[in-house]
Amino acid sequence: MEKNLLFMTRLQSMKLFAPMAALALVGSLLASPASADVAGASRTACSSGVLVLRSLHVVAEPSKKIVKPGEKFTVDVTVTRPAHEDPVGQGIEFEPPAAVPAEDVTVGLSVWVGERTYFWQVGLTDADGKDTLKLKVPRNAEAGEALASASGRHWIKSDCPDILEDGYTNYLNFVTVIR
Repeated sequence: MEKNLLFMTRLQSMKLFAPMAALALVGSLLASPASADVAGASRTACSSGVLVLRSLHVVAEPSKKIVKPGEKFTVDVTVTRPAHEDPVGQGIEFEPPAAVPAEDVTVGLSVWVGERTYFWQVGLTDADGKDTLKLKVPRNAEAGEALASASGRHWIKSDCPDILEDGYTNYLNFVTVIR
């Protein structure tokens, strides 16, 4: 019992010690003369970062709402700019006054049914911001309502710094698989 109490006391003191030690370490690194050299070097070198802008609005519409295992169906995907939320991902949604088709956007659709069934497809949008994806429900698919996620990605700039615009929409009852 006494050993457990001593062990718990040490753990509690470590919880307080670790954040203070981390702050002291960061403070010493920022205040050291070597940090000026590192800051100067970072202005000329790339840090391999990717700036992701949520600027695409993705809509996916299946050709059928009820499908069977082994059955094929199509999904029309439309991608437009701007997104219906702020581009830096703060979650502020709005309805844009106008929309422009997004060409050459890589689109993807992932579909989940039950606990084990997953299928997907990818494509590329045309000048109208549209693509038709052809999907096939796996023969061993579970029955139930499908969750789907439609996404779009377009690299604006792929050198330092990389700039990627993306967008996605999730659907709770995308299609229903019946047996």
